[in-house]
Amino acid sequence: MSAFALLLSLVLMGMQASGDYSYLSPEELAKQSDLIVTGEFLGSNAIQPSNAASPLQLGTIRVESVLKGQSGLSVVYLNLPTPRPNGLVGSADILLKPGQKGLWYLKRKSEGLYVIDHPSRFVDMAAAGPRIQALKSAR
Repeated sequence: MSAFALLLSLVLMGMQASGDYSYLSPEELAKQSDLIVTGEFLGSNAIQPSNAASPLQLGTIRVESVLKGQSGLSVVYLNLPTPRPNGLVGSADILLKPGQKGLWYLKRKSEGLYVIDHPSRFVDMAAAGPRIQALKSAR
């Protein structure tokens, strides 16, 4: 193999496409989640905690049902990433919009505060039926 061919193959191998997130099966998501609920994302607000230098972006989910975790919740609070300046959106950003209804696989960040750190942690209600049934039957 010539030096040029070797260099070309190394360059092309380095250009391989890769995603920012690996696939997580519904079973893996359920196992890695502290709280699984169905509900509606109501929106988010910036809050300035007294002990923090930067504001906290706090999102709210109105809970319809709890499939794993603390029962009896009516709302869940999310620690969301701070929006980028000038409305820029990164390819790895997880975008939530008020009114989104579905199945939420949540990880605990601290007492009463959860995060969504993977796009698969939200499943739109239109596609969530089979997963909800599987979670209910696994209890």
